[in-house]
Amino acid sequence: MLFKSVFLTALCAITATAVPSPNEGDALAARDYALPPPSCCAEATYSEREGKCVCKVRDQIYDAASDSCRCPSGTSLMNNKCETDCGRDAFYSRDEKCCVCKNRGQMFDKSSKTCRCPEGKRWNGRHCEAKHDCGHQATYSYKDNCCVCKNHGQMFDKSSKTCHCPRGEMWNGRRCESSCGREAEWSRKDNCCVCKNHGQVFDKHTKTCACPYGKKWNGHACKAPHSCGRDASYNGRNRRCECKREGMVFDKHSKTCACPRGETWNGRRCEASCGRDAEWSRKDNCCVCRNHGQVFDKNSKTCRCPRGEMWNGRRCERRRDCGRDASYSSRENCCVCHSKGKVFDKQSKTCHCPRGQQWNSRTHRCEYEEPRY
Repeated sequence: MLFKSVFLTALCAITATAVPSPNEGDALAARDYALPPPSCCAEATYSEREGKCVCKVRDQIYDAASDSCRCPSGTSLMNNKCETDCGRDAFYSRDEKCCVCKNRGQMFDKSSKTCRCPEGKRWNGRHCEAKHDCGHQATYSYKDNCCVCKNHGQMFDKSSKTCHCPRGEMWNGRRCESSCGREAEWSRKDNCCVCKNHGQVFDKHTKTCACPYGKKWNGHACKAPHSCGRDASYNGRNRRCECKREGMVFDKHSKTCACPRGETWNGRRCEASCGRDAEWSRKDNCCVCRNHGQVFDKNSKTCRCPRGEMWNGRRCERRRDCGRDASYSSRENCCVCHSKGKVFDKQSKTCHCPRGQQWNSRTHRCEYEEPRY
């Protein structure tokens, strides 16, 4: 009996040792299935508390799609923190909470993120100052504190904001030089040497004045040996007055020029006068009607269709005899009565009301006859 009791006690002890502990099994399962933390970019670290990648720089946002950190829109990374993007010309002021230009006095433009001086001023390298309007021929010199002409030797005129050579000198393309000689003087208005004797022409090589070719100075003005009027000039070679407009004929009595008889001036040359309905054709050497098919009448200088034809608004076509009461309509291709409502009779070439109607001269239309009782 004692042996049996000892045997059962030993058997229970062995059985209890062989059964695994529940806590020990959970520890093994956790060890076998635990996952490593997800990898983040170099600019971020994984936060077990938040369960996601968090950027190392404050205010930056982690983008899982690109696996990178970036500052919010409108800001950029400066001095290891996200600050408002002010471009190259300005910096962000935390005190003023806005972008401040590096150059004092300039104004910041949000749209272009650049700095510039206020309107009417410009940057001189040190500060903003009022612009100096020196015109197109000069530039402002901060050293001399005045407008200096681009062409060396010229003088600046404040009132007209232009440059010119000193009195008695002229610009030769490279510098100011004197002068225009004894017979001419410099004209600022014309920017050239002008002869003292009106009508003479200045020769820049000899610096002298003379009348144009074919004319002579009579003590008061340049005149041709032969007066040809305004429309013509004297040709020394041909020894005659020739019209300035080619094709015109000179009249020595009236000293005027005009086109030959039967021709008119069209603004460029003399051509035969063709009236309003036609125009001159150099190819055909005659007047050609503008309306194709019409014939030109040189006596009346008008155009009309050949005999037996009439103009329908587009072309000449054969006339249709519609009598006195009707006229031919090219649109409807038939004779149409003048009185609306009447019917044209081809045989008699007359118009009458339809059967059962009669013409009312008071209302000017065809009406049904009133029944008689």
